[in-house]
Amino acid sequence: MTHKLAFLRSVPLFANTTPDVLAEISQQFHIHIWASDTILFLEGDEPTAFYIVAAGRVRLCKISPEGREQTLLMLRERDFFDVPPLLDHEPHPDSAVALTDVRLYVIGSEQMRDILRRHPQVAGNLLPDMAHKLRDLATLASDLAFTDVSTRLAHLILLYAKEEGEPTPHGIDLAWGLSHRQIAQIIGTAREVVTRSMRHFEQVGVLHRDHGHLVIDDWRKLQELAHESDYGPVVG
Repeated sequence: MTHKLAFLRSVPLFANTTPDVLAEISQQFHIHIWASDTILFLEGDEPTAFYIVAAGRVRLCKISPEGREQTLLMLRERDFFDVPPLLDHEPHPDSAVALTDVRLYVIGSEQMRDILRRHPQVAGNLLPDMAHKLRDLATLASDLAFTDVSTRLAHLILLYAKEEGEPTPHGIDLAWGLSHRQIAQIIGTAREVVTRSMRHFEQVGVLHRDHGHLVIDDWRKLQELAHESDYGPVVG
Protein backbone atom coordinates (compact mmCIF):
# COMPACT_ATOMS: atom_id res chain seq x y z
CA MET A 1 0.00 0.00 0.00
CA THR A 2 2.82 2.43 0.84
CA HIS A 3 4.45 1.86 -2.55
CA LYS A 4 1.14 2.31 -4.36
CA LEU A 5 0.44 5.57 -2.52
CA ALA A 6 3.92 6.90 -3.24
CA PHE A 7 3.58 6.04 -6.92
CA LEU A 8 0.11 7.53 -7.36
CA ARG A 9 1.25 10.69 -5.56
CA SER A 10 3.83 11.12 -8.33
CA VAL A 11 1.24 10.83 -11.13
CA PRO A 12 0.21 14.27 -12.51
CA LEU A 13 -3.44 13.22 -12.49
CA PHE A 14 -3.41 13.30 -8.69
CA ALA A 15 -1.39 16.48 -8.20
CA ASN A 16 -2.55 18.57 -5.24
CA THR A 17 -4.95 15.94 -3.91
CA THR A 18 -5.02 15.65 -0.12
CA PRO A 19 -3.49 12.58 1.57
CA ASP A 20 -6.92 11.37 2.69
CA VAL A 21 -8.38 11.62 -0.80
CA LEU A 22 -5.38 9.92 -2.37
CA ALA A 23 -5.53 7.10 0.19
CA GLU A 24 -9.19 6.55 -0.67
CA ILE A 25 -8.48 6.57 -4.40
CA SER A 26 -5.50 4.24 -4.15
CA GLN A 27 -7.62 1.50 -2.59
CA GLN A 28 -9.58 1.23 -5.84
CA PHE A 29 -6.55 0.65 -8.10
CA HIS A 30 -5.14 -2.82 -8.68
CA ILE A 31 -1.92 -3.87 -10.38
CA HIS A 32 -2.06 -5.91 -13.59
CA ILE A 33 0.86 -7.28 -15.62
CA TRP A 34 0.89 -7.91 -19.37
CA ALA A 35 3.59 -9.33 -21.64
CA SER A 36 5.02 -7.45 -24.62
CA ASP A 37 2.71 -7.35 -27.68
CA THR A 38 -0.40 -8.15 -25.62
CA ILE A 39 -3.49 -6.32 -26.86
CA LEU A 40 -5.05 -4.50 -23.90
CA PHE A 41 -8.14 -3.45 -25.82
CA LEU A 42 -9.27 -2.91 -29.41
CA GLU A 43 -10.82 0.10 -31.11
CA GLY A 44 -14.60 -0.20 -30.95
CA ASP A 45 -14.65 -2.37 -27.82
CA GLU A 46 -16.77 -1.25 -24.90
CA PRO A 47 -14.49 0.28 -22.25
CA THR A 48 -14.30 -1.31 -18.82
CA ALA A 49 -11.26 0.29 -17.16
CA PHE A 50 -8.92 3.24 -16.81
CA TYR A 51 -5.13 2.68 -16.77
CA ILE A 52 -1.94 4.19 -15.35
CA VAL A 53 1.44 2.91 -16.53
CA ALA A 54 3.53 1.76 -13.57
CA ALA A 55 6.40 0.28 -15.64
CA GLY A 56 7.10 -0.39 -19.30
CA ARG A 57 5.57 1.20 -22.38
CA VAL A 58 2.15 1.06 -24.03
CA ARG A 59 1.28 2.27 -27.49
CA LEU A 60 -2.09 3.56 -28.64
CA CYS A 61 -2.65 2.78 -32.28
CA LYS A 62 -5.02 2.44 -35.20
CA ILE A 63 -5.24 -0.94 -36.96
CA SER A 64 -6.47 -1.09 -40.55
CA PRO A 65 -8.73 -3.90 -41.86
CA GLU A 66 -5.63 -5.26 -43.63
CA GLY A 67 -3.77 -5.43 -40.31
CA ARG A 68 -1.46 -2.44 -40.81
CA GLU A 69 -0.83 -0.46 -37.65
CA GLN A 70 -0.03 3.19 -37.02
CA THR A 71 1.05 4.22 -33.55
CA LEU A 72 -0.65 7.40 -32.34
CA LEU A 73 0.91 7.80 -28.89
CA MET A 74 3.57 6.06 -26.84
CA LEU A 75 2.94 5.97 -23.10
CA ARG A 76 5.49 5.42 -20.36
CA GLU A 77 5.66 5.33 -16.58
CA ARG A 78 3.14 7.67 -14.87
CA ASP A 79 1.15 8.24 -18.07
CA PHE A 80 -2.56 7.45 -17.88
CA PHE A 81 -4.86 6.53 -20.70
CA ASP A 82 -8.36 5.72 -21.93
CA VAL A 83 -9.70 9.14 -20.99
CA PRO A 84 -12.19 9.71 -23.90
CA PRO A 85 -14.59 6.89 -22.90
CA LEU A 86 -14.70 8.30 -19.36
CA LEU A 87 -16.06 11.55 -20.72
CA ASP A 88 -18.27 10.55 -23.65
CA HIS A 89 -19.30 6.96 -22.71
CA GLU A 90 -18.40 5.85 -26.23
CA PRO A 91 -16.34 2.79 -27.30
CA HIS A 92 -12.54 2.90 -27.44
CA PRO A 93 -11.38 5.32 -30.18
CA ASP A 94 -8.13 3.38 -30.64
CA SER A 95 -6.38 0.16 -29.66
CA ALA A 96 -3.83 -0.28 -26.87
CA VAL A 97 -0.91 -2.72 -27.14
CA ALA A 98 1.90 -3.46 -24.69
CA LEU A 99 5.07 -2.30 -26.46
CA THR A 100 7.16 -3.95 -23.74
CA ASP A 101 6.29 -6.04 -20.71
CA VAL A 102 4.13 -3.66 -18.67
CA ARG A 103 2.72 -3.20 -15.19
CA LEU A 104 -0.42 -1.07 -15.03
CA TYR A 105 -2.55 0.27 -12.21
CA VAL A 106 -6.14 -0.41 -13.28
CA ILE A 107 -9.49 0.86 -12.01
CA GLY A 108 -13.01 0.24 -13.34
CA SER A 109 -14.46 2.91 -15.62
CA GLU A 110 -17.45 3.60 -13.38
CA GLN A 111 -15.22 3.85 -10.31
CA MET A 112 -13.02 6.38 -12.11
CA ARG A 113 -16.04 8.41 -13.24
CA ASP A 114 -17.20 8.52 -9.62
CA ILE A 115 -13.77 9.86 -8.57
CA LEU A 116 -13.97 12.58 -11.22
CA ARG A 117 -17.46 13.58 -10.06
CA ARG A 118 -16.52 13.75 -6.39
CA HIS A 119 -13.05 15.30 -6.76
CA PRO A 120 -12.99 18.28 -9.16
CA GLN A 121 -9.23 18.70 -8.65
CA VAL A 122 -8.62 15.30 -10.24
CA ALA A 123 -11.00 16.11 -13.11
CA GLY A 124 -9.20 19.41 -13.67
CA ASN A 125 -5.87 17.61 -13.88
CA LEU A 126 -7.12 15.78 -16.97
CA LEU A 127 -7.12 18.99 -19.03
CA PRO A 128 -3.35 19.64 -19.36
CA ASP A 129 -2.81 15.99 -20.27
CA MET A 130 -5.50 16.11 -22.94
CA ALA A 131 -4.01 19.30 -24.38
CA HIS A 132 -0.56 17.70 -24.44
CA LYS A 133 -1.85 14.64 -26.30
CA LEU A 134 -3.68 16.81 -28.85
CA ARG A 135 -0.43 18.65 -29.56
CA ASP A 136 1.39 15.34 -29.93
CA LEU A 137 -1.21 14.08 -32.40
CA ALA A 138 -0.86 17.29 -34.41
CA THR A 139 2.91 16.75 -34.49
CA LEU A 140 2.41 13.16 -35.64
CA ALA A 141 0.13 14.26 -38.49
CA SER A 142 2.71 16.82 -39.57
CA ASP A 143 5.55 14.31 -39.41
CA LEU A 144 3.72 11.69 -41.46
CA ALA A 145 2.90 14.31 -44.08
CA PHE A 146 6.17 16.24 -44.28
CA THR A 147 9.14 14.19 -43.02
CA ASP A 148 10.85 11.09 -44.38
CA VAL A 149 11.43 7.79 -42.62
CA SER A 150 15.08 8.50 -41.75
CA THR A 151 14.08 11.70 -39.98
CA ARG A 152 11.32 9.98 -38.01
CA LEU A 153 13.65 7.13 -37.06
CA ALA A 154 16.31 9.59 -35.88
CA HIS A 155 13.64 11.35 -33.79
CA LEU A 156 12.66 8.07 -32.17
CA ILE A 157 16.23 7.07 -31.33
CA LEU A 158 16.91 10.54 -29.89
CA LEU A 159 13.87 10.28 -27.64
CA TYR A 160 14.88 6.91 -26.24
CA ALA A 161 18.50 7.98 -25.86
CA LYS A 162 17.57 11.14 -23.93
CA GLU A 163 15.37 9.13 -21.56
CA GLU A 164 17.27 5.89 -21.20
CA GLY A 165 20.73 6.24 -22.76
CA GLU A 166 23.85 5.68 -20.63
CA PRO A 167 26.99 7.69 -21.47
CA THR A 168 30.06 5.47 -21.89
CA PRO A 169 33.60 6.11 -23.19
CA HIS A 170 32.46 4.53 -26.46
CA GLY A 171 29.23 6.50 -26.97
CA ILE A 172 25.68 6.58 -25.66
CA ASP A 173 24.61 3.04 -24.82
CA LEU A 174 20.91 2.34 -25.28
CA ALA A 175 19.12 -0.88 -24.32
CA TRP A 176 16.91 -0.50 -27.37
CA GLY A 177 14.64 -3.56 -27.10
CA LEU A 178 12.48 -2.72 -30.13
CA SER A 179 12.19 -4.98 -33.16
CA HIS A 180 12.19 -3.47 -36.65
CA ARG A 181 8.51 -4.43 -36.88
CA GLN A 182 7.72 -2.45 -33.73
CA ILE A 183 9.75 0.53 -34.95
CA ALA A 184 7.89 0.47 -38.26
CA GLN A 185 4.55 0.55 -36.42
CA ILE A 186 5.70 3.55 -34.37
CA ILE A 187 7.03 5.70 -37.22
CA GLY A 188 4.52 4.67 -39.89
CA THR A 189 6.46 2.66 -42.45
CA ALA A 190 7.37 -0.90 -43.46
CA ARG A 191 9.78 -3.14 -41.58
CA GLU A 192 12.06 -3.41 -44.63
CA VAL A 193 12.38 0.38 -44.79
CA VAL A 194 13.41 0.51 -41.13
CA THR A 195 16.06 -2.16 -41.79
CA ARG A 196 17.51 -0.12 -44.67
CA SER A 197 17.51 3.08 -42.63
CA MET A 198 19.24 1.43 -39.66
CA ARG A 199 21.85 -0.01 -41.99
CA HIS A 200 22.43 3.48 -43.44
CA PHE A 201 22.85 4.95 -39.95
CA GLU A 202 25.52 2.35 -39.26
CA GLN A 203 27.28 2.95 -42.57
CA VAL A 204 27.60 6.71 -41.98
CA GLY A 205 28.94 6.20 -38.45
CA VAL A 206 25.93 7.40 -36.45
CA LEU A 207 25.54 4.22 -34.39
CA HIS A 208 26.32 0.54 -34.19
CA ARG A 209 24.65 -2.46 -32.62
CA ASP A 210 26.21 -4.41 -29.77
CA HIS A 211 24.51 -7.49 -28.26
CA GLY A 212 21.00 -6.12 -28.59
CA HIS A 213 21.97 -2.58 -27.61
CA LEU A 214 22.37 0.49 -29.78
CA VAL A 215 25.51 2.54 -29.23
CA ILE A 216 25.26 6.08 -30.57
CA ASP A 217 28.70 7.00 -31.89
CA ASP A 218 27.92 10.47 -33.26
CA TRP A 219 25.26 12.36 -31.33
CA ARG A 220 25.60 15.52 -33.42
CA LYS A 221 25.13 13.59 -36.64
CA LEU A 222 22.03 11.90 -35.21
CA GLN A 223 20.62 15.33 -34.36
CA GLU A 224 21.36 16.49 -37.92
CA LEU A 225 19.47 13.50 -39.31
CA ALA A 226 16.52 14.47 -37.09
CA HIS A 227 16.78 18.06 -38.39
CA GLU A 228 15.95 19.50 -34.99
CA SER A 229 18.08 18.77 -31.96
CA ASP A 230 15.40 19.36 -29.32
CA TYR A 231 12.67 17.42 -31.07
CA GLY A 232 10.74 14.80 -29.11
CA PRO A 233 8.42 12.36 -30.90
CA VAL A 234 4.92 11.47 -29.93
CA VAL A 235 4.84 10.41 -26.31
CA GLY A 236 1.89 10.54 -23.98
